[in-house]
Amino acid sequence: MANNTKSHLPLLVLVVIILAIVSLRPLRILRQESAGMEPSVKQGELMAVNAIAYQLTSPQRWDVIAYSPPVKDSRIWCSRIVGLPGDVIDFQSEGLLINGKPIIRPGETLPAGSGAVAQSSLAYEWKCSVPEVTFPYKVPANSYFTLGDNADNSLDGRFWGALRAGNIVGKILGK
Repeated sequence: MANNTKSHLPLLVLVVIILAIVSLRPLRILRQESAGMEPSVKQGELMAVNAIAYQLTSPQRWDVIAYSPPVKDSRIWCSRIVGLPGDVIDFQSEGLLINGKPIIRPGETLPAGSGAVAQSSLAYEWKCSVPEVTFPYKVPANSYFTLGDNADNSLDGRFWGALRAGNIVGKILGK
């Protein structure tokens, strides 16, 4: 009887490993619902999300992430991290400033001085309660500031401020 148990041990270990991997859901496939990240991620495009990317490391500036938005919406959203904890984010005539320095973002379609003008119409369109966000804005600890690459069609950190790290679902692969 003992020999029979020992012969099944490798199979049992393999089954336990497979169940652990499946329960972690390390890879998720999501569809981009909006045009907020165009041209980097097109509306309707399928995205592979590494759901365990930030278990051992922290998100980095310019990472494209999937997240649960801090507004009333059950969908998973996609944006680019531009602000890290402690950064000061601002919008001036020269565009996006991080810690006082003008920044050109990957995939940027952000018009110079954008921000507050589009805020009220997008917030109304999405029918969400939007807290007042004023700039310059300091990103709190354990939080990140996100922007969509397509600023005219993106509901993002300009509207709600920082995104808590706990809202991040994972990193979009290949973006």
